[in-house]
Amino acid sequence: MTIAVSARGRRQLMVDKYFKRKGLNTENMRRKLAINIPRSALININVTNITSQSSLRPAVGSVEFKVLSAEGYIIEAQTSGFIIQNKFTGLLDINTTGISPNYFEKNAPANYTVSFNPINFEQNMKIHIGVPWSITIPDKPICRGLLGTDQTDLTCTVVRGNNTLIFSDALVQMKLKPDTIKLFINNLTNPKENVVTKSFQLITKSYDGYKIDERTTDLAINFYCVFPCKTCNLTNPTQCTSCYWTTTEYKYLYKDQCRQNCPDNMYEILTSARQTCDFCKSPCATCRINATYCETCIPDYKLYVDEHTCYEIINYPFPILCTAFFFVVVVLCVDCFRKSTNFLQALLFFLSFLEVAVWCMMIFLYGIGKVEGHRSLSVVSFAVQDLLNLFFIPVHLKLMMPAASPEYKQVFEEYKCSSWTLQIIAYLFNFKMSLILISSFAARPRFSGTFSGDSWQKFNLFAILYIVLTYLPFMFDFYVYFTTYGLRQYASYVGIEAVVIMTIICLTMMLEILQQCQCVGILERDLGKRAGLSNELKKGKKKRRALRSGMGNDESDYGEYDSEHDYYFEDDADASPSEEEEVEEEEYYDEEEEEESETYESVDAKGNKVKRKREKTTKGRESIKDNKKELR
Repeated sequence: MTIAVSARGRRQLMVDKYFKRKGLNTENMRRKLAINIPRSALININVTNITSQSSLRPAVGSVEFKVLSAEGYIIEAQTSGFIIQNKFTGLLDINTTGISPNYFEKNAPANYTVSFNPINFEQNMKIHIGVPWSITIPDKPICRGLLGTDQTDLTCTVVRGNNTLIFSDALVQMKLKPDTIKLFINNLTNPKENVVTKSFQLITKSYDGYKIDERTTDLAINFYCVFPCKTCNLTNPTQCTSCYWTTTEYKYLYKDQCRQNCPDNMYEILTSARQTCDFCKSPCATCRINATYCETCIPDYKLYVDEHTCYEIINYPFPILCTAFFFVVVVLCVDCFRKSTNFLQALLFFLSFLEVAVWCMMIFLYGIGKVEGHRSLSVVSFAVQDLLNLFFIPVHLKLMMPAASPEYKQVFEEYKCSSWTLQIIAYLFNFKMSLILISSFAARPRFSGTFSGDSWQKFNLFAILYIVLTYLPFMFDFYVYFTTYGLRQYASYVGIEAVVIMTIICLTMMLEILQQCQCVGILERDLGKRAGLSNELKKGKKKRRALRSGMGNDESDYGEYDSEHDYYFEDDADASPSEEEEVEEEEYYDEEEEEESETYESVDAKGNKVKRKREKTTKGRESIKDNKKELR
C-alpha cells in the first residue's frame, strides 16, 4: 500500500501511521524523517506485510494519518477517506482444479464432478459454477458435496440468465479452510455435437457477494476426444494426449491411453507436469512412489521391508578363506617334514597372493557398481599399497641388496631366473612376497637366503607402514560399510575375506617385527629355534641339511657346504667318516639354566659310558659344537 501526502513547510517531521480496523494487523510505526522537506513536496510512504481480508470487500472505516512536528504537535491529519480494498481475487490453480463428466456421449445425460483447492476462505461463502451454453442444466439438478463441505446433500440454484449454478449451503458452518472441495452435479446434458466446449467458470464469493477466488479459463471439456481422453490426436479421437486426472479415476497416461492403474512392473507419476506410468528399476518387480521403492522383488532377490529395497540372495562360498586354510595346512605339513622351513615367512608369501586376489575382486565389484558409495578410505588403502610396492623397488635394489648377507646374494647368483622372477612379482603386486626367498621353504636351496639386520629393519619399516596406512583405513571403511548394508551385498562378503586375510598378515608381520626387536630380549638362539633348529641334535649323522632362514643362523655353524649334494660337512681333522657314522650324540641345552656347569653322560665309539662336563654359554650352538669336539 502506498500513501501520498503533501508537506506544508520545510521542517523536520514525525510521521505516525495508524491502521485501525477490525480484521487487520494493527501496526503502529514511527519513522523520523531527518531531512528538510520543501513546501508542497509529495511524500510516498510504502507499507508492506499487511494482512488484508480474503475477498474484494472494502475495509470498514478509514486509515488515520497524522503529521506531527518533532515536538509532537499535529501539523496536519487525515482521519477519513483512506479506504483499503483488494484489487485482485485469488486465482485457483489449474493443476488442482478440474471439471469432467462421467460420460462423453454427445447429447446424453451425464454426471459432472467439480474439484478445486480454495486459495482464500470465508465462512458461509458461496460457490458459483458457470456452465457453457452448449451444456444444458435441468430445472432441478441434484447437487451433492463429496469432499470438504458441511453436508452431503446440497442446495444448488439455477440462474438461467448466465447458465450458472449457485451452491449456497456448502460451507455455512465450516470455520477453517478445507484442503479440497469436491462437488457432484447430476443430469447435465452433454453438447449435441462433438465439440470442445468453452471454459467453465468457477467462482467463490462471500456471503454478501464479493469475489474471493476464481478460475474462468482452461476448464473446457473436449467432447471430440473419446473418454477418458481430455485431449487427443486431431486425426484419432481415441489416441489420448492428456487425461482428466483431477476429477476421474483415469489418471495415468500410458501408451496413448488413460488408465486407472499402471501395469505391475510400473509405478505411477502424478504431478502437475506429468501424469503417466514409468518402469520400476530392477530388481523391483513392483514399486510405487519412485522406480526404486520396491513392493515386491524379481526371483532370487529378497525384499527388506524397512528399506523397500531388493537385495540379491547370496550363497557365497568364501573361496579366498578356503584357499587360505589350504595354504596354512600346506605350510604346516611342509614345516613338519622339513624342519628348516620358516613357517611365518612362508605363510606371508602365500597369504600375499590371496591379498592381491581379494583386492582384485573388490576393484571389479566397484567397477561394475556393486559397491555402494565412493569408499574413499578403501581407495586410499589401495593407493598406499601400490605406493609401498613402488618404493620397495629402489629400497631393495639400492639399499637391501648391497648390504645383503652372502647367502642372500648367492641365491640370486645361483638361481637367477627363479629368484628374479619371484622378486619382480613382489615388486609388481606385493612386497611381502619377497620373503619366500629367505623362508627355506621345503629345504629348497633356492629359498635359503637370509636377511641381514639392516635389511630386516628396512623391511619392518614397510610392514609398519602397511599396518598403519593400508590395514587400519580399510578396516574403518569396512566397518562403516558393514554397519550400513550388513550381509546384503557381494561386497560385504568379499570385504570379510579381505579383513580376515589382512588381519592374519598384520599379526604375522607383527610377530616378525617383535622377533627382530632386540629390546624384547630375543636372543639369536631363540631365533634359530623359530627358524627350524631342534633342541636335540640329529643323531648318527655328520652330514645334515642346511638350516638357513636368515634369522641369526651362521653358515659357519654347519661347516663346509657341498652344493652338489646340498650337504654341510663339519671340519673335524681328528675323526674319520667311519668313526663319525658310529658316534651317537645326544646333547641338550637350556638357555634359562642357572648353574654354571653340568655333568652328563655320553657314549663313546666303543660303547663305554663317559661323563662329560658342559660349561654354560650364551649361545646354544657354540656350546654344542665345543662339546662335540670334546666328545670326539
